[in-house]
Amino acid sequence: MTRVSIIDDYIKHGWSLVPIPKGTKGPRHAGWNTREAALQGAGNLSEDYGVGLAHAYSGTMAFDIDDWELTKAHGIDIDLLYSAEDAVTIHSGKFGRGKLLYKMPLGLVLPTKKISVGKTTAFELRCG
Repeated sequence: MTRVSIIDDYIKHGWSLVPIPKGTKGPRHAGWNTREAALQGAGNLSEDYGVGLAHAYSGTMAFDIDDWELTKAHGIDIDLLYSAEDAVTIHSGKFGRGKLLYKMPLGLVLPTKKISVGKTTAFELRCG
């Protein structure tokens, strides 16, 4: 599969994707978080851009783990969550980090919740 076909498949699946400039962790342009800013197809995306999932318009949420051990210290069995047969995971490539994606009930969008210990983020729940 090509990059274009994968992006187009995600859009056909009903996910809203937003462009993310190379070398950054998120969108940078004004209005990126509006439904109108979502890509209509991979043909609208410059080669030097990646994509991000707009959870509010995709019916999804991310359990974003920034520190595996701190998250476990909160009583969350992330080993069990990651090993679930139906788990949808994103591996960041960095030790002790990762994401799990979940489907949200139709129309439910919650604010982001960040859990930190001191100045270290353990995890975030991202829905909006």
